[in-house]
Amino acid sequence: MGIKETLHRKPSLSYDCPHCGERLKSPLMDASTEDTCPHCQQSFTVPGEKEKQTYEAQKAADRAEKQEAETRRLAEREAETRKFRELESRSRSRETAQRKAAAKAFQKAMPAGWLPAALAVIGGAMLFYFAFMYDTSVPTGSSAYGGASRVNNTGLLQNRLIGCITGVCLFVGGIAIDLVTRAMVKIHKDKS
Repeated sequence: MGIKETLHRKPSLSYDCPHCGERLKSPLMDASTEDTCPHCQQSFTVPGEKEKQTYEAQKAADRAEKQEAETRRLAEREAETRKFRELESRSRSRETAQRKAAAKAFQKAMPAGWLPAALAVIGGAMLFYFAFMYDTSVPTGSSAYGGASRVNNTGLLQNRLIGCITGVCLFVGGIAIDLVTRAMVKIHKDKS
């Protein structure tokens, strides 16, 4: 009597008929059931109860071993996930501390509030002076109306233009620096 597993993983049992001795084959799960020999037509009990119990015990042990291996694998995965989360949490804490330190350093490095205001005031004063007070004319001598006539000097006009542009740049630059400073400080405070 021998047990073999077929392609479909169903075990079969080979044995001899107790009446005629013909070689028979039955599924292992048919052990201890009544069957009829196809050759002698005699009824008999299919042998192999012990083999069936051994096979079922082995299958149960295999299932238990697979279940235990799966449980171990899941526990290992859970431990790895926990470890990864702890590392990630530490990393986030470290990053948060670094961001806070960077925000403090940024606030210290940013120009004080008076600097942008001073630039804006100086720029406005330059703009006012070069736009309204800077004289670009030069005397040419006497005129027919009794006074000295004046003409614009090209070099002085260029100086006036450069002064106005510089004043506008300083004024706008001072305001822009102030706005950017305020926005960056707010962003760094929000991140902290």
